[in-house]
Amino acid sequence: MQQSHTPRYKFGRHDLIVIGGIDYRPYSFDRTGHQLRRADEDDIAEFFTHDRVYELIRQNKLTVEKGHFLPSTVDMKAEGRMVDLTTMTQQQQLKVLWKEDWCLLFLKEEAEGRTDRSLEQMRAAILRLVGVIQQRHDERLGAKKAPRAGRARTGWREPTSKPSLRF
Repeated sequence: MQQSHTPRYKFGRHDLIVIGGIDYRPYSFDRTGHQLRRADEDDIAEFFTHDRVYELIRQNKLTVEKGHFLPSTVDMKAEGRMVDLTTMTQQQQLKVLWKEDWCLLFLKEEAEGRTDRSLEQMRAAILRLVGVIQQRHDERLGAKKAPRAGRARTGWREPTSKPSLRF
């Protein structure tokens, strides 16, 4: 049995997926593809194979807005409010900046064509970026030099590219 080499993309259950001007929400996925439901009409579902999703992404005909349907995101959009970092504790601020570093550096690599959102490419990007992110975090904490071998790292775990069957 020959395995497909088409990248498999993972969509979060709160993501907005736009294909050809139509808004979708992820419903399920399996080894053959993704079932997406219309965001405005939950009774309408469409199935897209992994090959088709890959083709649409490469043609810039499929976009993803991560976390669009998260309750906190929906509430903030409805209220038109922004979260002020200065109202957070120092630990919360550091965590937000840690996550922002991951997002911005990954998006930069993606824009430069060095990575994409396939599991394999995300895994490689995470390995490339982990040292840079850690260095930025250490600089924020005022660390003068890199920690010696065997010392625990500061910060939080790096993102994962592991697929999840939950939506």
